[in-house]
Amino acid sequence: MIRNSAIFYLLTVLAISTSASPYLPGRVIVQFQEGAALPQTGSLSTSHTWLDATLAQAGLYELKQLHTALQHADDSNARALGRTWECFLSPDADVITLSRTIMQQPGITWAEPRWGRQTFGLRTPDDPFLPQQWHLDMLECETAWWWTAAASPDAVIGILDSGVDYEHPDLAPNIWINPGEDLNHNGVIDPSDWDGVDNEGNGKIDDFWGWDFVNIGQAYVWPGEDGEGEDNDPSDFLGHGTSCAGDASEVSDNTTGGAGVGWQARLMAVRVGGMSSQGQGLIYYSSDGIVYAADAGADVISMSYGGGSSYWEQQAINYAFGLGVVCVAAAGNESTSQTSFPAGYEHVIAVGATNSQDHMAGFSNYGAWVDVYAPGEAIFATTMNGGYGNASGTSMACPVTAGTAALLKALYPNLSSDQVSERLVSTCDIIQTGNPLWPQGPRLNAGHAVDWVCGVADFQILSPDSTGRIYAGQSVDMVITLVNHTAANLTGISAQITSDDPELTIVNGTFTVSSLSVGQETTNASTPYVLTLSPSFQGFRSANLALHVTGSSSLDYTQTLEVLLGRAEVLIVNADQNQSQEAYYYYSVTLDNLEKSWEIWDVSRSGSPAVAFLSQYPTIIWYTGNAEQNVLPVDHTQALAQYLDGGGHLLLSGQNAARYLSQTQNPFLAEYLNCVYTADSSNNFVVTGNAGNPIVNGMQFVILGSGGAQNQTSPDVIQVQAPGEEMAKYGGTGTIRGAALHTTAHGKVVFLAFGFEAINDSVSSYYTTRTTLMASILNWFAGVGVLPGEGNHPLPNAFALRQNYPNPFNPTTVISFDLPVSSYVTLDIFDIQGRSVGAYGVRPGSFSGSSQGTHRASLQEWYPAGTHEIAFDGSNLASGLYFVRMQAGDYSTVNKMILLK
Repeated sequence: MIRNSAIFYLLTVLAISTSASPYLPGRVIVQFQEGAALPQTGSLSTSHTWLDATLAQAGLYELKQLHTALQHADDSNARALGRTWECFLSPDADVITLSRTIMQQPGITWAEPRWGRQTFGLRTPDDPFLPQQWHLDMLECETAWWWTAAASPDAVIGILDSGVDYEHPDLAPNIWINPGEDLNHNGVIDPSDWDGVDNEGNGKIDDFWGWDFVNIGQAYVWPGEDGEGEDNDPSDFLGHGTSCAGDASEVSDNTTGGAGVGWQARLMAVRVGGMSSQGQGLIYYSSDGIVYAADAGADVISMSYGGGSSYWEQQAINYAFGLGVVCVAAAGNESTSQTSFPAGYEHVIAVGATNSQDHMAGFSNYGAWVDVYAPGEAIFATTMNGGYGNASGTSMACPVTAGTAALLKALYPNLSSDQVSERLVSTCDIIQTGNPLWPQGPRLNAGHAVDWVCGVADFQILSPDSTGRIYAGQSVDMVITLVNHTAANLTGISAQITSDDPELTIVNGTFTVSSLSVGQETTNASTPYVLTLSPSFQGFRSANLALHVTGSSSLDYTQTLEVLLGRAEVLIVNADQNQSQEAYYYYSVTLDNLEKSWEIWDVSRSGSPAVAFLSQYPTIIWYTGNAEQNVLPVDHTQALAQYLDGGGHLLLSGQNAARYLSQTQNPFLAEYLNCVYTADSSNNFVVTGNAGNPIVNGMQFVILGSGGAQNQTSPDVIQVQAPGEEMAKYGGTGTIRGAALHTTAHGKVVFLAFGFEAINDSVSSYYTTRTTLMASILNWFAGVGVLPGEGNHPLPNAFALRQNYPNPFNPTTVISFDLPVSSYVTLDIFDIQGRSVGAYGVRPGSFSGSSQGTHRASLQEWYPAGTHEIAFDGSNLASGLYFVRMQAGDYSTVNKMILLK
């Protein structure tokens, strides 16, 4: 957590590309401050003795004033342009270093080479796995890499973790070499360097790549893990540290593997923990590692772990901070607002995680103490033994942020820790500000962090309902907070906003500011932008707004802001208390299959939703999962009662909902759900729809197994009372143990006394899927029931292999496909190197894969026309990207799927 961070000053960003020079050789553009002496026309004198000497040494042969006949000479921009000269120097002059030197002298506004501009090209590495690293595009890393291409590679990231596979081919070139132990200073550890002497006097002998602090005894670690004797071998056994190292600075542009955010930042391997005897990743030596890394010269320290607070650890952080080290830590994966340490300490950047949809990841911790969010879900990077794979967690978001900090330290070695921290946080993208459905903070943008910007620090959509969104036919004000993060005082600022959405128009779309000093903020609250959404708008989507900011000192910057338009058809209310599982996935994917728009309200993060908010949605799915205590408190049922009295449609699902309402004598059970609670567990995990029922006629579900959430331990048994109507029972048709009902006593209600998310789709050849049930429920809400014998979807129109779900998966996933006619079907699973890990004639049930490809079926299988789903078990496979190929007659196609362990 960052506290008391001061606004700071930056030099102009100057860099070159190593692949193609983006500036003219021997040219430097210099602008003199107002009131300063100006060059003498027709001579080589700048009227500044120090500058004359510097330029003469660089081979100055011509001085040229660039703007001499401006149309509006009294304008402040015109006056500034009139003080701009071009210096013609020797083609061999180092214009990068020269510009930086001139910038720091008195009387100079700025100095830079004569930049070239390439069309479209930025800094695109040639690493083959780059397309799998979605987070790099989101962070605008190519822009960041372009700016920092000429920076020193000596920025060092201390990876405090379970160790690092420092011999990994895609990490080894970036591994830090201790200069104090590299006796011949050749950047390589030769046999002669192994002298058994503590050459730099830090108490560590031959600590070439870092240090292993772990010394807890072999009985406390997993078999094969190193638990005894600290030493100079910080190798990784758990694999966590190797993944984090790749996230931070996997070697880039080397035709191998993927790329790391830090590009060429050095990785110091500091082993401070490992795999415990219980199989957990535990850290014991955090404070020791922090002090070591700081003393050894780390510019950034990455800490992907957390727990309680420690006075000693805060002292170690303070020590590193005093040496100018940027400390970054993971906020934690408990989906809670409770502070975790070391992320919560002073002088530490606390990092939460986002996903590829630019939403806060469901597992991420959150709250005002979290400084920044960064991509942390399905991040593709290095794994043990030279491999690659995906990993998720704030553990990934932390080194991604550390890599960005290293880019800044490479460009500006003299920046303080506070200055780097402030820069990272203040240049984040602003995603869905004011949206109560996805509470999240600013998301890191590496491209912005290293660029020279004046941009938006915050913005608000002043909608009447305070949701920060715009509805059809509505006009709302938009207020921005503009902040100057450049190194110069700016004048003549224009902030123009445009929209890429054809149904969103902008009135009063330009905000002008006469001047803005370094670090100063201003708003357009007195003359806000006005955004109007077409009265004919339908549906729900986001729209990107482009804010183009121009001004003096060559300011020309575009920032993307996102606003929400309309309202989704379905609101999913997550009232589960088991946040680690995030069962909303099973609802959202089902609605995606039905092409229904949806939004999420998370009760644990945002509290109970207000009735006024609920009433805006025609349909609400409210699930309690396997929560056992405080499942449906009075404030929840009162809100739902008012929603239903207003004619709403409610799908309520949860295995302990009826029991809790009965125990608390909540009248909502009888009056709105029309049932009584009769038993704590059905002891039967097959649910059969009642014959002739308008919703579930002919349907049967299994609520146990890997094709669902696997969270049903004691589904409630209910007895339905008039005017409610029983939908389904546990067991077969002859049983009397009630499982579900529907009623129109107040609004329209479907109540499942079990978890909808637990329905096992992997046995869909025999049983009904979640998608089929959801479609039928939504049809009933809309006044369309399922007729007898019509519980299934119509036949598909074409062959199709659908995206497996969940994806990423661990270890099982569901593969589904459509057949318009009966066909033989074969599925083949391949790894990223094209090796088969199993070829199967698909059949009802499930199948598994192995790295040896031993699970092979000799025959194809015949399938009738329709949609079919089977489960794939990847227990015997390593994490990574796999490909599933489907063949049915002449039809053949391939999909990607990701196994993440």
